Amino acid sequence: MNWRQIRTRILMVGGSQLLQKLVGFLVIAVMTRHLARERMGEFFLAAAIGAVAAQATELGTSRHLIRTVARDHAGALGQLARVLTLRLPAMAVSYLLVNAACLVIKPSLSPTLLLVSLYLLLQDLTFTYSAFFVGLERYGRRVAVEFVGQVLLASLTLLLTAHGGGLEAILWAYVGSHATVLAVMYGVVRTEHGPLRLEWQLEAATAVARQSLPIFAVTLLDTMHFKADTVLLGALRPLSDVASYEAAHRLFEVSRLVIRPVALIFFPICVALAARREWPELQRLFRKLTRTSLLLGTAAALAVIATAGWIVPLVFGSRYGDSVALVRVLFLAVPILLTGLLAVALIHTLHLERPAIRAALGCIAANVVLNAIAIPVWGPIGCAWVTAITQTLWTVWLSRIVLGRLREAPAVAVEAPAVEGETYAV
Repeated sequence: MNWRQIRTRILMVGGSQLLQKLVGFLVIAVMTRHLARERMGEFFLAAAIGAVAAQATELGTSRHLIRTVARDHAGALGQLARVLTLRLPAMAVSYLLVNAACLVIKPSLSPTLLLVSLYLLLQDLTFTYSAFFVGLERYGRRVAVEFVGQVLLASLTLLLTAHGGGLEAILWAYVGSHATVLAVMYGVVRTEHGPLRLEWQLEAATAVARQSLPIFAVTLLDTMHFKADTVLLGALRPLSDVASYEAAHRLFEVSRLVIRPVALIFFPICVALAARREWPELQRLFRKLTRTSLLLGTAAALAVIATAGWIVPLVFGSRYGDSVALVRVLFLAVPILLTGLLAVALIHTLHLERPAIRAALGCIAANVVLNAIAIPVWGPIGCAWVTAITQTLWTVWLSRIVLGRLREAPAVAVEAPAVEGETYAV
């Protein structure tokens, strides 16, 4: 492995993701100071629902696209076209269904969810193009385009709030920014690789789905587990409690930035090791990355827990003082949260989605049951403790699955389903 090149790529991708999070927090900081807590609670609840809806259209195609493009650069454009052929109809159906359901169940949230779910779907579609660039190892393309989008979003938000724009105007800024990024990415692909020719053939979509759906199941259930607390809190407590909790949860979520670039860069490396059946090296690499994630996670947790009383008012304003305690509880789980991201990457490397699905269902069930008990009694702080507990359960469960398979690997091999561009076995 070329460690110098790996470090450069990690710094490049990490810097890009850090910028995205900083801009995201800048926008949220402006919104929390400009909008009432009830409106922010409405936004956060819609975002939690929209995130699940957007993830439901991803269908595991991003990791599938990285794997196939990395093995067949010449056929990269065709792989992207096949993925989009599967994704675009799914996006349209998801958008209609989630907003129709909201109109029936909670009509007051419907205007906000219409825009939030739209910008989240556009954002998620840009991730498909990002996966295309990662598979081609053109990280610079991805970073440059994402930078443009973040600058545009921040500029529009500041301009709108300065002129008294409300939540709806800000959400249109989100929609416009992500639509612009998507258009630029499409332009780059067309210029460098030629026009995308979408072929609406059921056979091609089915072939992609066979490879991507197991990945999708794990990813969707992981997202549902990560967002279940906010949804349950919204159902059982006032929206002001949702705003307080989600503000803390946003900081908890951003902690994943510490290890996410590492997981992204090492995913294709781990796939290559598995394809060559280099099990001892793969096991050593997983253990090394796990030690790194625990060390970095502990350092991040200690730093944020110690400074939460300063960070929360700085980011969200003085009205969110009750989020400080929530941040401190959630950050107790950061080391294990980061390790879980690495474990998920190994799950997909080794095609262990089925046992991971069972683990996800178990963790979601535990989350729902514990929150049903904790939220009515302790409110948001009980919800935070449940999140810390079930995130720990998720990571430990996945790590046991991965290490168990790696110990068996010399004697047991699982054949990956064959499809064009992906014929290796582990």
